[in-house]
Amino acid sequence: MTLYRFFIDQSMIRDGLILLSGDPGKHARVVRLKPGEIFEAVTPGFLYSATVESTSPQGVTGRVVSVVPVTPPNFEVHLFAGMIKASKMDLVVEKATELGVTSITPVICSRSVPNPDESGWERKVLRWRRIALSAAEQSKRTSLPEIRYPLCFEDLTSAESAHVARGKLILAWEGLSGTPSDLGRIVAGERRVSVLVGPEGGFSDSEVEAALSRGFIPVSLGPHLLPAETACIMAVGLVVFVLHSLTPGSQ
Repeated sequence: MTLYRFFIDQSMIRDGLILLSGDPGKHARVVRLKPGEIFEAVTPGFLYSATVESTSPQGVTGRVVSVVPVTPPNFEVHLFAGMIKASKMDLVVEKATELGVTSITPVICSRSVPNPDESGWERKVLRWRRIALSAAEQSKRTSLPEIRYPLCFEDLTSAESAHVARGKLILAWEGLSGTPSDLGRIVAGERRVSVLVGPEGGFSDSEVEAALSRGFIPVSLGPHLLPAETACIMAVGLVVFVLHSLTPGSQ
């Protein structure tokens, strides 16, 4: 039997009961939770287990049977992904969330696909947040990644930029030969790593130069030329794996 997990507001918990309403309630009804079944609910800092007591058109009510505090991860991984086509960006958001990324920021590069107007961005960001929520629930995460509004490459790499002010900065660059074997040495001892990956067609020469000047360290993802979405997923996976390996007690 599948153990479903839902991210909820603290206001949905009262007097030992959890009322799954709104979007969590719709999801619970779609998966047809029945009285007696157990589900999990996550609020900031806590993970609840509950048994379904009743269902209705308004939602699903469960009685809390246990609650445990959630320990946040010992490190952060922030993905700055060159903007790519819609379906491929959806895949990046889904898989990066499953891998445990802390935040995802689409970056508009010189070779990015045409970007819509502001109202178009709002629709895209809302879609990405729904995708991240679903991926976080299915992968049993205890926190949601922050899905940020797109950022121009120049704003990211400017000297005044606060977007990558702390931690180690990694540039996944197809123009560098070799393997990712140096990644462990580069991020050793770090608690915050930002990973910058280019769009379809890669970075322009001027963008690479700007990133290096901003302090990004170039890293190869191997001998093959990877599609942009594959490069994003691989880069995040490698960094998360290395940080888990180097960080005792990491979640």
